[in-house]
Amino acid sequence: MPPLPRRKPETLAPLWRQYRDKGLQIVGYSIDRSAASWSGAISKDGASWPQASHLTGDSTPFLDALRIRTIPSNLILDAQGTIIAKNIHGEAWRLL
Repeated sequence: MPPLPRRKPETLAPLWRQYRDKGLQIVGYSIDRSAASWSGAISKDGASWPQASHLTGDSTPFLDALRIRTIPSNLILDAQGTIIAKNIHGEAWRLL
């Protein structure tokens, strides 16, 4: 089986550094099955934002509840928790 795609830390880390003091919050969710793999990826990526996982692989009720079907995925919420964009990648981040 080919490796599953992952978040793009080279995109997220600069955004996090630039906007975290202005209210940007990133929460990573992993579909890893192994705690060691998960924590290794966090360290390798330099992901200093909050992280979560049920360590159940790609069959997780959490992703089903959010109706997330592709990985990587993202949801952009406003201050009231309303989803204002979904699956933004590349330069589209800068347009928000």
